[in-house]
Amino acid sequence: MIGAFGFFSPVNFRRYAMFTMMALLLLGLFPLLAQGSAPPPAQLDFAAFREQFTRALTHRDGARMRRLTQAHPQLWRPLVLAWLQEYSRQVVEKDAAGAGQTLLVAATLSRLSRSAFLTRQVQRSRAWTPEQHQRKVEGDENTARIRTAFDQGRYGDVGEWGGATRIAYSGLGDALGESEMLHYLGQADRRLGNYHGARLHHQMALEFARKYGDRLGEGRALIDLGDVCEREKDQEKAMAFYRQALALLRAPEDWPETGRALRQLGDVHVALGNFEAAYRDYRQALRYAQEVGDAAQQAQFHDYLGFCYRRLGDPRRAMEQHRLALEQAARLTDAAPRARAQARAWNHLGLCLVELAEQAMVDQNTREATKLWREALNYEEQARAAAAQVDDRWRLGYVLRTLSLIHRQLGTLLGGEEAVQEYRCALSRAREALEMAEVMQEREWRGLALHYLGLAQGLLGEDAEGLATFREAVALWQELGDLYSLALAHRLRARHFHEPRQRWEEARQDYEQMRLLAARIGDREMEGLALLHLARLSAVQGRADEAGGLYQEGLARLERVRSQAGFLEFKKAFLEKVYHRYEEATLFFLGQRRLEPAFHCMESTKARVFLDQLAEARVNLEKGIAPALKKQRDELERNLARLARELAAAHKEKPLPEPRIADLSARGERLARELEDLKKQIRLQNPLYAAVHYPKPIALTELQQKILKPDEILLEYFLSPQGVYGFAVTTTGCEVIRLADGDRELQEEVLRFLESVQQRAAGSRDFDSSPAQKLYEILLQPFAHLLGERTLIIVPDGILARLPFEMLVVPGKDGPEYLLERIRIKYVQSATVLALLRTQPPRAGVGRRFIGLGDPVYDYENFRRRRPERDGGAGGEGGDPNRSALCQRALAGGINLCRLEGSGAEVAGISRIFQANRHPQAVKLRQEAREEVAKAPAMQQYDYIHLAAHGILNADFQAIVLSQLPASPEDGFLTLGEIMNCKYRAHLVVLSACQTGLGSFTRGEGVTGLTRAVMYAGSPAVVVSLWSVSDEGTKELMVKFYENLIRRGLAKEEALRGAKLNLLAGPLRHPYFWAAFVMYGE
Repeated sequence: MIGAFGFFSPVNFRRYAMFTMMALLLLGLFPLLAQGSAPPPAQLDFAAFREQFTRALTHRDGARMRRLTQAHPQLWRPLVLAWLQEYSRQVVEKDAAGAGQTLLVAATLSRLSRSAFLTRQVQRSRAWTPEQHQRKVEGDENTARIRTAFDQGRYGDVGEWGGATRIAYSGLGDALGESEMLHYLGQADRRLGNYHGARLHHQMALEFARKYGDRLGEGRALIDLGDVCEREKDQEKAMAFYRQALALLRAPEDWPETGRALRQLGDVHVALGNFEAAYRDYRQALRYAQEVGDAAQQAQFHDYLGFCYRRLGDPRRAMEQHRLALEQAARLTDAAPRARAQARAWNHLGLCLVELAEQAMVDQNTREATKLWREALNYEEQARAAAAQVDDRWRLGYVLRTLSLIHRQLGTLLGGEEAVQEYRCALSRAREALEMAEVMQEREWRGLALHYLGLAQGLLGEDAEGLATFREAVALWQELGDLYSLALAHRLRARHFHEPRQRWEEARQDYEQMRLLAARIGDREMEGLALLHLARLSAVQGRADEAGGLYQEGLARLERVRSQAGFLEFKKAFLEKVYHRYEEATLFFLGQRRLEPAFHCMESTKARVFLDQLAEARVNLEKGIAPALKKQRDELERNLARLARELAAAHKEKPLPEPRIADLSARGERLARELEDLKKQIRLQNPLYAAVHYPKPIALTELQQKILKPDEILLEYFLSPQGVYGFAVTTTGCEVIRLADGDRELQEEVLRFLESVQQRAAGSRDFDSSPAQKLYEILLQPFAHLLGERTLIIVPDGILARLPFEMLVVPGKDGPEYLLERIRIKYVQSATVLALLRTQPPRAGVGRRFIGLGDPVYDYENFRRRRPERDGGAGGEGGDPNRSALCQRALAGGINLCRLEGSGAEVAGISRIFQANRHPQAVKLRQEAREEVAKAPAMQQYDYIHLAAHGILNADFQAIVLSQLPASPEDGFLTLGEIMNCKYRAHLVVLSACQTGLGSFTRGEGVTGLTRAVMYAGSPAVVVSLWSVSDEGTKELMVKFYENLIRRGLAKEEALRGAKLNLLAGPLRHPYFWAAFVMYGE
């Protein structure tokens, strides 16, 4: 070995390096590296890989080194870079042994990686003199300072130190160091608003990378150039750069930059309203992070998925992603990255609550809004503390602006002196954000802080100061060329300064600028909102024709965004987000008595996702699923079913094994998320979705001329805080009447009515008809002159979906009578759904084959031993009326559900009707009433399907509960999703279970539940219940219904009406027994 470093000359040093490499060859290590390898090890972090690789080198374990290298391509570059930095430091410190070992491991890894670029960097470093190594160490120390300054938002310092450091690296021929410096210099310029300087630095980095064959550096420079274009709102050019980068980069070797390209491509898609594409890109980036086990990046991409959901209008789903980000952040061992990730997630959680609070304010729910604002404040304060802990100024600026917003909105709710205090807090936080931006020299952040400052000034009555602040912001955005932020400034100034002070023309000029700018950058949502703002101004100024045209143009833009959202859940979330815009337009057209556009606006919000689902059901999408994905989906569904059975069994153990239950629940939630993600992946890759024709809302004239029959009247309701309206449509006319001043009073009346029904459930035999009569007076009496003997088709809205109109009480000559006694009634989710059902191709052949499932086994142990099964006394009039509540508790507690012995008699009685009329029939009772039967392909042969069992209905879980058998491959819960996956070709499906007509509710979309699932599965009509009814009443009603349908040949709605009239004439005359069951569909 050569002597002390103090005696090295440049020539001797190069000889020492060459000796090291020769020693490698003489030791026979390189041949070992070519040997075969076992399966790759689990993913290691940076430190663990370094330790294991070095140990393998020490023990001359070539196979181990090869396996480690192959399994961790994402670590090649950062490790070689770290080792070369350490090598230079050891040379400077004259640590001969350490330098030799470090150079050896760097050379070994670069050779194993087969990266020509890394190999050249090792060779260049080996050739440096000690003086050159000294300059390298100084450059690396400066680089560390520059990274810290960048992370802390001190972009001016980055520019000041970075130029000299880049020159130093250039003199050394250190391509890795110089590439990184060009990246930071360009990124700092971009944040300082110097887009020209940023582009120059990134272009230099691109040419430099191509010259030296640095693939990752080339990809990074392309992403950086795209970032500049994105900031200038040239989205098409930005996407082109990102796609070039993705075509060049390799995952997982280049995965951090691959992930960044996907993330920024996702950002562009969000800005353009292409939420499905954004989800695809963010999700792919998250998969890469999961594959390499990078918790920090997993946290980041969960936050970006949450951002996608929030921008779409689904803050609750967004919060799920941000909580997952917090879980990943907690895994980080280093305090600084952990605090940054937590600050980001808490900040986003606060922003989600801001969205929910703003919606509560739109709904005029002041108490809920105040609660949500305070919860948001708590999250943002946590984010503020975490960001301050690591001096994350970029995040602090974001948080301070959010805090200003929260205090501002709290002030608008509180009023009085409390409001003034909140406005002052908003002003203070905005000033802090502005000061932070000035320290950072971050011009974009300065512009945004000016927005918040101006808004706070306006609320404090500082009109002149606020307008001056916005003029400053407008000038800054014009200078930077940030057209999106410029459009936002015009909108805020118009909405918060000009409109409240009735400066209509100034507001119009600002909104017109907003529209033009949004059109230039291709932001259809912002363009649509600008048009709607202009429409509102025109309406206020009495320019009705102009307002009408603007409303239609604005909603057309929002419709385009909705159509691009892709996934049905995304479409639903977006429509819920902009629902109040459609509501505003509907009310405007109603005020102008323009019924055609009013009807179109109203229909545009009704059951749109359900319409799209029905359209997709017409295409055999299963054929387009790749076999591997289908196999993966089926395996996940089987695993979920198995976990559900294990969880149910664990709940029955005494004492409860709580740790095991928690573990099973967590695994179930994880598998459910995996299944959801997989289904989205299937949706993205299935070419048959391109063949789906999604229906547009039906026009009023088309409904009258092509869909309705002369003996029908469609009564569609529209509920809003500003008024309740009814549209009565026949083939010859349309009449619209304002029925109430607001939906809140109507909701109270409906709830009072439902309470009167439940009085019978509680044991009272009397029926208080006054609520039912009051509702008739509100909802139907104004249209009494149109009803006659027509069939009434009800399109409910909001709370009216829980109301059986048949039991409304009508004043008559001989005293009050139920509406049931006068006319036939059926229900449909929207007029467009009715049109779709009536225009679908007729089913080949009309049969009368019946299958019924009833009296499932819920207490298998007693059933097996032929003992009395657990029974909650649910039979007959004296039975427990709250069966659905028992079901909920049973499911949550893991106990057996009470037996429904009467349901078996119900199915058997119906079966005899088919048998007597010589129609094929199948009866599945007790252990044969299994989930597998209900999901089997053989169900397609039946024309009438009857399911008599318990129902589970809540916002998170909806199912028909069939037999709970331990040997069954299924869990016995026929869920909403499973029903939708079935292929039913029945004319009618009856869900004779607890509250099967209910489900989760969202504005516009209405009730999402088992009713829709059955119609999606292929049945045009379904009978469901709105509350829990006794076995005796259900059996009598259903048997009579099928008698009318099969023996007498009545139409479905008339058969159901006749069955109800039969009960009305007997001892079960109370509407509790006969009014619960309603028919949806055609």
